[in-house]
Amino acid sequence: MRFLTKFPAIALLWGVFMLVSFPLQASHIRAGDITAIRTGILEYCFRITLYTDNASSADSPRLDINFGNGNVGTIERCSKEDLGNGISINRYGFASNCSKCFTFQGPGIYTVTFVEQNRQAGIANMAASNETPFSLSITILVNPSLGANTSPVLTVAPIDIACVGQRFSHNPGAYDTDGDSLVFKMSVPMQSPTQNVSQYKSPESFGGTVEGGSAPATFTLDSRTGDLIWNAPPLKGTYNIAFVVEEWRNKVLIGRVTRDMQIIVEDCNNKRPRMLVEDACVVADNDNSTTSNILVREITATDGDVPGDKIKITSDSRQIVYDVSIFDRVATFTNSPDYKTPPVTETFRWSLEAEHVQREPYIVVFKAEDNH
Repeated sequence: MRFLTKFPAIALLWGVFMLVSFPLQASHIRAGDITAIRTGILEYCFRITLYTDNASSADSPRLDINFGNGNVGTIERCSKEDLGNGISINRYGFASNCSKCFTFQGPGIYTVTFVEQNRQAGIANMAASNETPFSLSITILVNPSLGANTSPVLTVAPIDIACVGQRFSHNPGAYDTDGDSLVFKMSVPMQSPTQNVSQYKSPESFGGTVEGGSAPATFTLDSRTGDLIWNAPPLKGTYNIAFVVEEWRNKVLIGRVTRDMQIIVEDCNNKRPRMLVEDACVVADNDNSTTSNILVREITATDGDVPGDKIKITSDSRQIVYDVSIFDRVATFTNSPDYKTPPVTETFRWSLEAEHVQREPYIVVFKAEDNH
């Protein structure tokens, strides 16, 4: 969904160095990423997020982190949460703010990394994944004149489910609190900061056709919106891919975040739900006597099966438009927690004011799922 306006309006859009910790006795890491926030002239705080397999006996209560200048530290796990479906989310950093802070000696470009043993077993598009390390990195430009800077934050979990023969789409829900421009680029999962995983295969190399069978399958990443589309997976299995989110300010690259994510492809005797979101133009102002600055959109989903399966629509509350730590006036998404008979319609509402104006689009992600 795209909203295009003129200023003072806002635009929205929907839709090196190696560390090795002690080897583990089983594989468990599914996906993850690193984020950073500048907290001082030369100080940055880092948070690592890992998604792990609950069925594994392996654990990673702490990680070694390399700050890219010869300094190495230990970052402790501050929380572990069971997300269901055999997946846990692990956050690493000091317990007070769940981040590890470091003061660099001077300006420069630094790539902060970690390596952990081992990836989840059985990943289809790399060799011996259970024996393959998991490595992530984040690159930052440390410059006292840069001003406030927080790395891009990816709010949608990096594990998603696809169906054989059906178009798969995923958006990471990326946002930048400083309003910097974001550019998305495909990458390759890493087993060290300088080495790709062994025998990596892009999902499109597995062949197949697009949904409906009219052309060869494709695997694409929109550099502007971050929409990742696999049209369509031909084979059941677990696949890992990676992409980079670059952060630009005044035509200068000031950082990049790498995400390693997992796509689980299943045989589905089921057609995916479909959503309808209309475009809109909204002017942001602080005049409470009018409603021209209030955006209200009905998000509708239907189901492709006959009779249709029950559906629910969700929108992750961690996204920037809902974040009370960033905006005084946040958006709301009024939806039912239960599956309902289609068509299902829920309501997105946002009262837009001057605080929301920025040069770059916002990303808002909605997800429709059925209970087949």
